[in-house]
Amino acid sequence: MNTPLEIFTKKFETAIKTTLDAIDLDAIDDILDARDTDAFSELWMKAWKKVEHKQINIDAQREEFFKLIFSKTQSSDLAAYLIEDFELIAKHLNEEDNNWVTSLCATYFEHEIPHGELKTKKIKLIELITQ
Repeated sequence: MNTPLEIFTKKFETAIKTTLDAIDLDAIDDILDARDTDAFSELWMKAWKKVEHKQINIDAQREEFFKLIFSKTQSSDLAAYLIEDFELIAKHLNEEDNNWVTSLCATYFEHEIPHGELKTKKIKLIELITQ
């Protein structure tokens, strides 16, 4: 039986591969800039503060995803951001639902790199992961 973390990891990997196959490498700097705006970074930090204390064992996945993202984009900054998103979402899997984190995850599952203002999703994170 697969745990929510295992299901999420596989779906995230599939989404990242599809997204990176279609990424416009010239757009990476714009994506990074949009992630640094208050609209995105303040909500990211707010979500992180709720789970930063939580310990989960995802070091192997983080390393694998970093190598994958870097090999496709040659951007260590983008790889670091996406790996941090993976950890943020993973730490929220068993927490009280956070609509912004759900929207972050849904953006990946829609084969986009989250940045700027996210489209709000009306579904619980665990439901998104397991559907």
